[in-house]
Amino acid sequence: VDQKVDVIVNTTASSLQLEHGAVSTSILQAAGKIIQLECTEHYPKGIAYGEVAMTQPGNLKGRCKKIFHGACEHYDSDDNQKIMRGYIRKCLEKAQSLSYTSIAIPAIGTGNLGFPHHVTANCMFDEVTKYIEANSGSSVKKIIFVIYDKDQQNKDAFMNEVQQILPRPQVSTPM
Repeated sequence: VDQKVDVIVNTTASSLQLEHGAVSTSILQAAGKIIQLECTEHYPKGIAYGEVAMTQPGNLKGRCKKIFHGACEHYDSDDNQKIMRGYIRKCLEKAQSLSYTSIAIPAIGTGNLGFPHHVTANCMFDEVTKYIEANSGSSVKKIIFVIYDKDQQNKDAFMNEVQQILPRPQVSTPM
């Protein structure tokens, strides 16, 4: 919530009751009850897993322009990664369709949904990489992964993914 971006991504229950989940609760507290009212009014039946619901920023105006809300299923097999991946992709596509340039995405599913940290990190890096490669002209230029600073497992998993991406230094030995 401390990032200044065009879009803040949130995951919550498919009913869009924003008091479910740590990230969602944090966003609700910062943005105010107006975003819950907007969800209830515009999405009275909630949303399907992997879909994107959009609200105004509420009290986060000045920090973001929109909040994208979505729901993912609990992790019980690799099939549930598809929903998470689809949600990430849809958030990026929606941001692009609105000509936004920046988006902040939390470590999706590593709390109550039970996704292993390394699975979430891999899915998020992989989907963002695929998006960038397929959409070189996208307006979205800044993608921030938001990791809770006290969650060492998430920090380690995301750093491991960064190390997989960075080029390995070339070491030459004298002849």
